[in-house]
Amino acid sequence: MTTNLSINVYDANGNAMDFGGEIYNRMIRIGEDEYNRETVTEIRVREVTIGIVDKAYYNCSELRSVILPDSLTEIGQWAFSWSPKLVTINFPPTLRSIGEYAFWSCDALIITEFPPTLTSIGKYAFLGCHSIKSLSPFPPTLTSIGCDAFAHCDYLKDIVIPDNTRVADDAFSGRGCPKLEFIAEAHGMSVNDYFRVSNLKK
Repeated sequence: MTTNLSINVYDANGNAMDFGGEIYNRMIRIGEDEYNRETVTEIRVREVTIGIVDKAYYNCSELRSVILPDSLTEIGQWAFSWSPKLVTINFPPTLRSIGEYAFWSCDALIITEFPPTLTSIGKYAFLGCHSIKSLSPFPPTLTSIGCDAFAHCDYLKDIVIPDNTRVADDAFSGRGCPKLEFIAEAHGMSVNDYFRVSNLKK
């Protein structure tokens, strides 16, 4: 099976560049696809792709929509971070993990649910995603949510955490999900404790 996991990065003159460190150069090429970070507005990831590599679509300033294939199982670290105009992305039913910082500072991103196959959300994955307001219950397959994963999701006000999910103490608080914190504190509990399935059934 062919997978689009390799990535080459090119500068404005077509010269290959090292993909380490902070990437602000203009052209990116993934498999047979090429994008201009400054102008691309929609990305359709090819079928049979099983993973998005780290920093693959980092800092795409005009990106608004991403369409992922049903073959995808992993989104790497920093994969779509610093894409402030990204609004929509579909999480396929095969997705198992979302990497650290994957959607950091995607201010406009709107998501409402995660697939039933998801097992982990990395630290800082959705930090600063101010447009996320309500999420369907996290799937029971989810085993871990990292620190600050939803920090500064200022308008997030509705979550349900499976009882078996390990949640970092400050995944939803510490640096602020004020609406969640207000609800939990009114019941004298932490966000992680109050929004667990067992408590919500009471």
